[in-house]
Amino acid sequence: MKVTKALYVALICALLASCESKNEHMEKLIPSDVAGVICLNMPNIVEKSGIKQGDDLKVPETLKTILKDNEDSWICKLVKNVPNVGVEIKEKAYIYFPTKDFKYVMLLAVADEEKARTLVSHKTGSKFSSESGVDYAVSGNDIWAVADGILLNAELRSADDAVKAADLAAAILDYEGKSVIEVEDAKLISNQDKEVMAYFNAKSIEETLKSNPIVSTWVKEYPILHLLLDNDMRSISFDMAFNKDKGTFNVNLNMDDNCQFSKLLDAILEKPSNTFLSTIPNTMEVIMSLSVNGSRIVKLPQVREMIKKVNGMPFLGSLHIDSIVGAISGPIAFCAAEDPYFDGDYNYVFAAETSKPLYVVDMISRFASSIGQDPEIYDGEYIYSYNNKQVKVGIDNNVVYIKMLNYEQTEGYANEIESMNNFFSSSNLGVYAQLTNKNINSSLSLGLISKNKMSGEFRANNNGNALLQFIKMLCLIEPVNEYDYDMSESISDDAMVGEFHAF
Repeated sequence: MKVTKALYVALICALLASCESKNEHMEKLIPSDVAGVICLNMPNIVEKSGIKQGDDLKVPETLKTILKDNEDSWICKLVKNVPNVGVEIKEKAYIYFPTKDFKYVMLLAVADEEKARTLVSHKTGSKFSSESGVDYAVSGNDIWAVADGILLNAELRSADDAVKAADLAAAILDYEGKSVIEVEDAKLISNQDKEVMAYFNAKSIEETLKSNPIVSTWVKEYPILHLLLDNDMRSISFDMAFNKDKGTFNVNLNMDDNCQFSKLLDAILEKPSNTFLSTIPNTMEVIMSLSVNGSRIVKLPQVREMIKKVNGMPFLGSLHIDSIVGAISGPIAFCAAEDPYFDGDYNYVFAAETSKPLYVVDMISRFASSIGQDPEIYDGEYIYSYNNKQVKVGIDNNVVYIKMLNYEQTEGYANEIESMNNFFSSSNLGVYAQLTNKNINSSLSLGLISKNKMSGEFRANNNGNALLQFIKMLCLIEPVNEYDYDMSESISDDAMVGEFHAF
């Protein structure tokens, strides 16, 4: 009797397993060694963004314009493709980044495979063929494949023959090895109900960056970048949830407390402070701040190497960079905004909280005078001209600021904005962006609240749809072509000094 019952239970389990749709568990097709994976909760996204209208998926007209103007962006490709290929929006979708063969792979559940094939052929002009058990179509470096209720879209790293591309796609759809959800830090991508969940392997990202010729050149020019590239962090995971005009982010920096990168953060991070906001014009579109202990930073080998490099340049050695950096006792801030009068030009503000504000300003003044540029002093500010911009160097309490503006400032200051005050007063490292143009009217903040955790907020102004606004923002990010960088050029000593003149 017991044996009969056991067989009965086993039969029921086997039947249930056979009825299980493969496209309901696409995360099992993603290998554990990928550089990163993004999980998109499709039911939530299409509902909350307004892309779903009744029973149909429809891209809003305001988003269509952005998609048309940014066709090279893979994010735009994704947004354009989803409503047009018969996607089954009841399931999650996955985008992951292999370490070889493909730049990215997208897996979507489809309710009607024939409809998906028809729409892909219509869109790409490529007919489907059959190879290795999958139907596939190739268009340039893109391959589309359909099997088991799954639509795969991937971009090859280099051009390959269609049959090889089909074999690679088939291998993905038949994968049965260790999956990414078996990695401890990646488990959140399948067990949370947020709109976006993601996991990135820190070591894979580091290796990818190091192999990039642009990054290699930057690291040679700026040794301080080794602090970011040579770390022993395991991974980065994050999630995003949206509700009407607001989106919230949580980012986890997964590392052991006794690892070198963790110890580095313990050593250099200073208590957060928002004091520098009183020197920042409230029209700055991007404000980045890092609160540090300068006396500890100046002792780091990578920073010492950078200071030595600067001190070896003509004129710049007289700045005594090590003394200036060592005196920093709080936030260092960099701010930028597109110039309101000159198209394509930008205005900048630098600010730093220091224990020796008078010493730092005097050092800057001495440096300018040493190259024949004595400043004009007005209302306690040292005024120069640099590359056709008015440069003002001054002190506000214990904050030294340098403003490089193309206009006479009339607007107020960032400390008058409550959300900025609250954000920077709790973030050791923070980025605050005001995103305002004809397509977007939002703000984005992301800050380090402990050495293992970052949190942030994306808010659509004027009660707009935060998720739709966020999708627009992603689509407006221009793709970077590594061949745009002239590898024959290097940063010369003269270029670092620039044209510096008294006002």
